[in-house]
Amino acid sequence: MTRKKKQYLQLKINIQLEKPPVWRRVVVPAAFRLDQLHALIQIAFGWHNEHLHHFWSTDTRRLLYVPRIDPDLQVTQQLTNETDAFPLLKKADLIYEYDFGDSWDHVIHLEDVLQVSDLGGRQAPFCLTGRRPGKQENSRGQKQNEGAPFNKAAINQSLRAAFPKETAMPVQYRFKVADEAKTTPVPPATSAPNQDAWSKDKLLSAAGELLGADSKKVYQTADTLWNALTNNQMAAASQTELTRIIVRNQLVLFKVGQKDDSTIHNRLAFSGLSAALLANDAKAHFLPKSWLNGLFDQAERLVASEKNMALLPNMQTGSRAALKLLKVAVEHPDYDNARASDQIPPALEKMFENIEAPFQSDEPERIAGIVVELAGMKAFPPDLLTALLRLMSLTQDIAWREDGGTHPEPFFRLEAWQHVLTILDVMLTGLTGYQEVGEAVHKEVKARLLKMYNLE
Repeated sequence: MTRKKKQYLQLKINIQLEKPPVWRRVVVPAAFRLDQLHALIQIAFGWHNEHLHHFWSTDTRRLLYVPRIDPDLQVTQQLTNETDAFPLLKKADLIYEYDFGDSWDHVIHLEDVLQVSDLGGRQAPFCLTGRRPGKQENSRGQKQNEGAPFNKAAINQSLRAAFPKETAMPVQYRFKVADEAKTTPVPPATSAPNQDAWSKDKLLSAAGELLGADSKKVYQTADTLWNALTNNQMAAASQTELTRIIVRNQLVLFKVGQKDDSTIHNRLAFSGLSAALLANDAKAHFLPKSWLNGLFDQAERLVASEKNMALLPNMQTGSRAALKLLKVAVEHPDYDNARASDQIPPALEKMFENIEAPFQSDEPERIAGIVVELAGMKAFPPDLLTALLRLMSLTQDIAWREDGGTHPEPFFRLEAWQHVLTILDVMLTGLTGYQEVGEAVHKEVKARLLKMYNLE
């Protein structure tokens, strides 16, 4: 019986959207799993394994490869320690997303399949070459965010220590029980919290800070409250009172027409609190219907009204934060389909009317994600979704043609919408019942690209 020869993969991995490019070329065993690839990327780019991560293939976003299954995530999931990289890479590039806040996307491309004789006696995995320093943790959007300079010898020394055998999985990069606090959904608020230090008097005092004029104190107080909410340290009654304060005072919409840093930071803080409250209520159902609808209403209105598109130090923009809150709202079990079909289309249409500059963050991905989420919930049946997409395309095309290049805003809006369509072209693939919608979107994207490059 002929023994199967060992093979190795030559991969090029680059951090997406970085200019000048930041990349590493590495060699790994063909039997490498995705959890091992996670460890290699952490070492090769100088990350510290401080944040969550997952993988997906560029041929579909409907399947995520994760270190731990999240039962509340509305997408098919497969464990990284049970998934080989090679079969996936033979079909398409992979994306490794690290730190869901900063969203560092690493594109993994299979360049070549090597034999043992090609390795020159070296033990895989190892780094062949690379360019430019990696990035510092929590540094997205900062001007000075480079990590340590690229040092092939140091990387290979670390890889040899982490992988004494080709089949090894470095213990420090395994998913640990301690990590579950980062990924496990917030426990039901109706269960006894670890500690409810939020008496009514203390909560009212915090509310005074939230309603105050000192922007720094507002943000600090909101951050303290957010930590209590996400760490199960606030009882349902206190969360209901906090929701009442946010809804009655319209805090999510704080000076929503203004774009200065202090007001946008306040809106970021309030939308973050609202998202945490909605996420907790989705699991425990403690909020009265009126307060819940109040949060839904502010989420919709924020998307329709937010005008801040300037990139902030934490890679946030006002529009990005608004879309993040809206996504949490539409995922809530009490956000019904009738409301979605009535409120979401005009909110997104108004958002595009407010565009005054190119998107600076991942707003197109978030818009497409909301649309696909609602399609999956059947809030947007295929015929309705087709009509909505055609109307949005027509609206942007007409506005751009009528302006005739006099103002930049119509072009920015058209370009942003084309970006959304391009992402939808990928995300609608394989969505049951939406094949015709996906084909229509693909046809439109193709026609726009041909026109853009004068290839008609």
